[in-house]
Amino acid sequence: MIFVNHNLSNNSKNCVILLCAGKSKRMGKYDKTTSEFNSKPLFLHSLEKFLSNDHIDEIVIVASKQNKEAIKENLSNCQLSRVTIIEGSNERKGSVSNAINYFASFKPKNIIIHDSARPFFNPQIINEGIKQLKKYSCAFPVTKVVDTVKKIDDKKTLSTIDRSNLYFSQTPQFFNFYKLSELVTKYMNNFDYTDEVQLFEKENLKVGIIDGNILNHKITYKDDLIELDNLNYKSNFTGISSDVHKLKKGEKLYLGGLLIPSEKGLLGHSDGDVVLHAICDAILGASSNGDLGKYYPSSNQKWKNASSKLFLKNTLELIKKDNKQIKNIDIQIIIQEPKLAEYLESIEGNIGKLLNLNSENINVKVTTTDKLGLIGSGDGIGTLCAVNLIKL
Repeated sequence: MIFVNHNLSNNSKNCVILLCAGKSKRMGKYDKTTSEFNSKPLFLHSLEKFLSNDHIDEIVIVASKQNKEAIKENLSNCQLSRVTIIEGSNERKGSVSNAINYFASFKPKNIIIHDSARPFFNPQIINEGIKQLKKYSCAFPVTKVVDTVKKIDDKKTLSTIDRSNLYFSQTPQFFNFYKLSELVTKYMNNFDYTDEVQLFEKENLKVGIIDGNILNHKITYKDDLIELDNLNYKSNFTGISSDVHKLKKGEKLYLGGLLIPSEKGLLGHSDGDVVLHAICDAILGASSNGDLGKYYPSSNQKWKNASSKLFLKNTLELIKKDNKQIKNIDIQIIIQEPKLAEYLESIEGNIGKLLNLNSENINVKVTTTDKLGLIGSGDGIGTLCAVNLIKL
């Protein structure tokens, strides 16, 4: 069964193969692709990075017969509209061949292959790898081997290997589509390999080398998830914020980028969206980038009546440059009137779209002040926000 993305076109240039069909034998009964890590399936960490990159045109997930339905169920409708799920093979080379055959009629320029078991690759590698393909037909990331390497043969003879020229190979790996297709076909039945770069080695072709990321650890055993979580703990950053605005009749009420029906709306230099303002401030705080007023002061007429979605977009660009992404976010709206219970799910969903974040990682709640103060009188609204960032 194939879950097809009908948006696929002949204009596709950079296409991704996300490998999720492995048997995960060393994980015991667990399928590592769909195992939960940081509150979402392992494969989704990688997929979201590719989806958020403007240079990626199309993505194919190569799933197994056993996990393809679980993968589909963990994708939002928006993600499903941009992704095609196909069934893979028992071997890596068979899965890659299936994906190449699927892409063949669309004539992509480049192919990027990534193991779903590597959730923490640096997203900047995507741009660097595509850049390398202007010069080479293959490029891939590596990290230096820093441990002493021992060789033990069948007779238990021990020797030390010179590590000065040894490197660990990582994914994502980058290829010219036509060259990769040619080599996969050529060696399909007479050469077993563990990554497609080996095909280019067989042909003595020059390849591009990219600096890898030490955190781009491959999940092989169940304990690797615990180890990776411990490493990730050191790369967590927390920010908190609050925002308050007056309410006035005749103004529009925007919350989380969504227009809410109301007799009163928010007064502010911009559109006054206290939810998006608080989110921006929390993100800026977690990334040590100051606050919203630093970038969009109310004294600057340029931001008069501006949409807070613009502020959020630019804030996300700041953390993207720092190789950070949002792990989860919690928002408290404090308001007496209007009642927001029926709108919370829509607000949460809209925030998810704006942040390109799974709804499971977003929490929006509402409370009142029991008619105390400015908010309690129905003349104001406040928000509190907490956000966690991960450094990639």
